[in-house]
Amino acid sequence: MGIETTEYIQTDDTGARHQGKNGYCTVIGNQWFTYFRSTDRKSRQTFLETLQGESPIYVLNEYAHDYLQSYSLVAKDWEKLTFSAQTLASDQTEWSTYLRDLGIVGKQANRLVTETALLGGAIEQGVDIHLKILSDEAPQFNVLVHVLCWIHAERALRLWSVSPDQQRQNIEQMQ
Repeated sequence: MGIETTEYIQTDDTGARHQGKNGYCTVIGNQWFTYFRSTDRKSRQTFLETLQGESPIYVLNEYAHDYLQSYSLVAKDWEKLTFSAQTLASDQTEWSTYLRDLGIVGKQANRLVTETALLGGAIEQGVDIHLKILSDEAPQFNVLVHVLCWIHAERALRLWSVSPDQQRQNIEQMQ
C-alpha cells in the first residue's frame, strides 16, 4: 500500500549473504515504509519484481508499449506482441512459457520484454507512472522518473579540491 500512496521512493541494493549464499539485498522505501528483499541477482528485472511486492504480474499495457519503444527490440519480436491491460502471467514459469510460445527466445529480447511486462504489471497494480525513484543512478533503477538522490549528488562535491577561498565557500554553501 505504501508505493500506491507516495510521490517518491528511495532504493538501493547491496551485496549480502542470505541463508549461507552470496546474493543481494534490495531496499525500497521512504519516510512511511521500508521493504527489503534478498535475491540472487542485481538487475532491472529484480528491481521491478521487488517494486511489485509479493505477487508480481506480467502485463503488456500501453505504458509498457511506450517504455519498450525507447529500446532496440527487433521488428520480428515487436510483431509478436499485443498490448492491453490483461495479465499475461502471474509467475516466472508462466511468463517463460508465454514468451516461448510467442517465439521470443533471444536473450536480449527476452530480457527487454520481461522488464517491460513487469513495469506494466507494476502500473496495473497501482504504481503511479509519475513515481520518482531516488537512487545512486544505478541503471537497474532507471524506470518511471529516475532521480539522483541528494546524498549521492553531494558526494561528488567533496571530491573537488579547490584552493581559492571563494570556490571553497561556494561548495560549502551548495553542500
